[in-house]
Amino acid sequence: MFIPRIATVMFLVLGNATLPAQRVGAEQQLRKELAHLDERVRSLKSLEDRVGKARGDHRTRLEKTRDKLAAKIVRWLTDPAHLGPLEKRGARKNGWVVVYLGDYRKRKNSIRRVARYLVHYTGKDPDEFETLSWSLHAPDRTAALETRSVVCTRANHSTPILYDFPIEKPRKLDRPLPRPTQFRVHKARPWDVVWNRHPGGPLAFSRESATLDRGRADRLALGFKWLRDHQSADGRWDADSFMENDKPELGPCSNGPGSAIIDVATTGLAVRALLQSPDGTTSNSWDPSIRRGLEWLIRQQNRKGLIGFRKWPRYHYGHAIATLALAEANRLGPCRALRRPLQRATQYILASQNPYAAWRYSPNDGNNGTSISCWMLAALRAAQSAGVDVTPRNVSWGLQFIARMTDFETGRTGNSEMGAPPLRMAGKEEEFPATNVEPLTAAAAAVDAMWSQHRKGAVPISLSLELFSKKPPVWEPERGSIDMLYWYWGSMALSLTDHKAGKTWRKSLDAIMNEFMRTDGNFSGSFDPIGAWGEIGGRVYSTAMMLLAATAWDRD
Repeated sequence: MFIPRIATVMFLVLGNATLPAQRVGAEQQLRKELAHLDERVRSLKSLEDRVGKARGDHRTRLEKTRDKLAAKIVRWLTDPAHLGPLEKRGARKNGWVVVYLGDYRKRKNSIRRVARYLVHYTGKDPDEFETLSWSLHAPDRTAALETRSVVCTRANHSTPILYDFPIEKPRKLDRPLPRPTQFRVHKARPWDVVWNRHPGGPLAFSRESATLDRGRADRLALGFKWLRDHQSADGRWDADSFMENDKPELGPCSNGPGSAIIDVATTGLAVRALLQSPDGTTSNSWDPSIRRGLEWLIRQQNRKGLIGFRKWPRYHYGHAIATLALAEANRLGPCRALRRPLQRATQYILASQNPYAAWRYSPNDGNNGTSISCWMLAALRAAQSAGVDVTPRNVSWGLQFIARMTDFETGRTGNSEMGAPPLRMAGKEEEFPATNVEPLTAAAAAVDAMWSQHRKGAVPISLSLELFSKKPPVWEPERGSIDMLYWYWGSMALSLTDHKAGKTWRKSLDAIMNEFMRTDGNFSGSFDPIGAWGEIGGRVYSTAMMLLAATAWDRD
């Protein structure tokens, strides 16, 4: 007797954005075929029910009919010839077409039923799906996927990277999927194209694709390469000694050291940035640089779950960033070795929170600050997305504190006083005027968007977005306008809310990437640490934060 098994079936096509009139007929035909598919699936379900109740020869005849119908459905779903009409059913959006098999959210139950037959009739066990592949030809490109889920993909001249959503066991189709694994098309250069989902929500392909700008992609690739080249042998990104990894043949050593006691923070930021690179994750594995960075972070965790060095007075920043790195890595490439450290790091955050309030630089010290609390809440959200239990009460306390620090008339969020100006380094207030930026307001808006389901008494997010979006990224050292931390939180807030100002913000970041990223010798791919926090963070911090800001719209 046939024992059904579940596999994930997705059909994804990237195609040309044009949709001429002559394609209307093909689109109507496809809709008819999709309707037939639903009918066939319903018939299949009915046959299954009847088989379960039948006996003897009647049961045998019904099983044969069922298997024939299932085989027909599988042939329809797996035949690459259907990619032609599928490609013609699209929606024009920013020069790209997103084409998929009907409305996935409406058809997920049908796909669930069909999936087990796909496994059965291809003769593949779900564990063997890594070797299942199709090779489809397009002009000057060959698309080949090695997948754990079954994916049909077509490449054309505009599609140098393909995407696959890996599955873990057990995987429910109505749960959010991890960030897609990226597969390079043969002879194609990696461009900056990614699929996104609304954070924590059901599967959706509604958010804008990244701008297909070859120059931007090349800059990002340079930045990722600089980080990989400047990782220490033990796995960390050394804030003050990264230049020891310079290559003598490339000329003078790079400069811009940061503080010697923030290696946990810089390593966490570098890992997070590399997770956004095209080679960051492949099927069930990480880039070697990411793996070594994660291993180093885990080695820094103490018995209480803290990741970091207490000799840094503000070590909670490092812990929050390290927890974010563990959580994001675990979500993109689930690993048992990360699970326990991530749980312990999350428990430390919950245990160190002040009752009915938020966090500051030491556990339960009675002091609270928006800056560190936003990092802690972001870490908790990432941990929850990775499957770690997070107490809603703690989240509500943190959000309520941030709301109390927000002036509901202006939308500005202060650190420890309602609506107070942004923080600046002691002695740097004149060099980096607080009037140029709104980092705490941007951070509060980003965290509020992450925890949208806990918005009781939350910040006036629309007002906050309007406030800081009027101060987009500007690289003007003489004005003291450079603040990568602000640009990161602003990018996160605008990308999570899909705010109208996001387009202008991204253009500003892209312009900075193109004009001010270093391209010479050992500096190539990095950013000079001349921002508000560059003296502490150094070149590693500045580069990682710029990459994180630039790829915020590419995140899941």
